[in-house]
Amino acid sequence: MVPENSKCVVTIVARDDRTVWMRLLGALDIDADPVLAAAVTRLSELAPRAVVLDLAGVTFAGATLCHFLVRTRTTVPGASILIRNASPQVQFVMTATGIDGLVVDGVERLPRSAG
Repeated sequence: MVPENSKCVVTIVARDDRTVWMRLLGALDIDADPVLAAAVTRLSELAPRAVVLDLAGVTFAGATLCHFLVRTRTTVPGASILIRNASPQVQFVMTATGIDGLVVDGVERLPRSAG
């Protein structure tokens, strides 16, 4: 999922236990919005119990990350959303905007069958 102007790539892997792993790479700015919207659409089709977001490759995060996490929570309201490998900058954006309350941080907090 990479539109022509985006510097963001999203990889999605769905596991048999209804856990979806998503790796986000690049800048999460306004140009990434179509890629992230497509990822949320795919999540709605998969209906996971848990979503693991690996943010190790995120080079920039701003309001687009916030909107993505809110759309993800709205799309899969019953799923646990786990953030992994968030940089201090990403953690700051999440804390400063209050969206850190939408996610959990740490594998031990995933549902037992998803870990």
